[in-house]
Amino acid sequence: MSKPPTSQASTHNMKEKAPANQPTAERRQPLRVHVVCGDIMVVTNRMVFDHDVQYANRKILEWMDEYQGCKLVGTVSSDYSDLDKWLKHAHILVSYCSGPIADDQNTEVLQKWLEAGGRMIGIHGTSGGYARRVKEEDFSNALFEGEIHSNGNGPRKWVKKSFHDTLGAFFMAHAPIHTFPVQVADAEHPLNAGIPSKFAVEDELYLFELEGELSDYKILLTTDYDIMGVDMVRSNYAYTKGYPWDPKRNIQELQELYAKNASPKQSEMLVDRDPGERNAAHPALGSPVKRVLAYERKVGDGAVCYMGLGHCTVNTPGRPGYKGPWANPTFEQLVKNAIAWAAA
Repeated sequence: MSKPPTSQASTHNMKEKAPANQPTAERRQPLRVHVVCGDIMVVTNRMVFDHDVQYANRKILEWMDEYQGCKLVGTVSSDYSDLDKWLKHAHILVSYCSGPIADDQNTEVLQKWLEAGGRMIGIHGTSGGYARRVKEEDFSNALFEGEIHSNGNGPRKWVKKSFHDTLGAFFMAHAPIHTFPVQVADAEHPLNAGIPSKFAVEDELYLFELEGELSDYKILLTTDYDIMGVDMVRSNYAYTKGYPWDPKRNIQELQELYAKNASPKQSEMLVDRDPGERNAAHPALGSPVKRVLAYERKVGDGAVCYMGLGHCTVNTPGRPGYKGPWANPTFEQLVKNAIAWAAA
């Protein structure tokens, strides 16, 4: 792995008007962007629940083309293999995944590339990875009471890898899809340019733990959520036959539905701690129920911008997939802002 070419790196970080023999803002050199977007949702192997990586890939490339600062030249992979080849000349990495994470060798490549000045945008499932089946003894350390269900396939427990240390986020669970409020925590950050101070989004509310030094993080978006609510404790209800799907429900309506109809002890995911407990030490959060939804993290001379928003599911014949936040203009602007941040 090497730094991006010097001639492009200088324009990538250009802050002042360049000399006449250098590219101006109107004549910047193209930047290379590698997009990792693909693979099946290996945690369930049920295609109807897969993230629609084809759709997300198209939208990311489309929004890259709309960037006016310079030409963004993309390469695309379905996983993180051969990162040394793809990142060798890349300035930006964009990731939207449904399962794959980088192995230790490719994570080392990514870490060094970031430290040398690379910028990474991670969206939604990027903080996930591998979820294992649980055993009865796992419930002794569980945050809430549970039982094995769904023919042994549930609940599942997510496994932390070295990749999560580099990304800075380890996904542990998500609430059932509902509509929830989002607050802008840092209005001056480029990610939030043109974003209302408060907005609503229908999505999976990702609960992830920040990794490494909390002083390296700028918290950008937040929401409030209690992990001990009945919707989380009984979250597998969302995947049962006859579930009354309605992503427009707010949290109160969702919890009333689950309290009335969902089977006790049947969570989709087993968690052994509340990620909010560690995250609360960041001064922009301060409470376990204040959930980080997006951040920028400094990594050497580079940085990661990650947002947990962005669920979508595949289309099948006669059944359009769920696109939720991707159909929300505010989410679209957030992704476009992230692209502009990385290319600035």
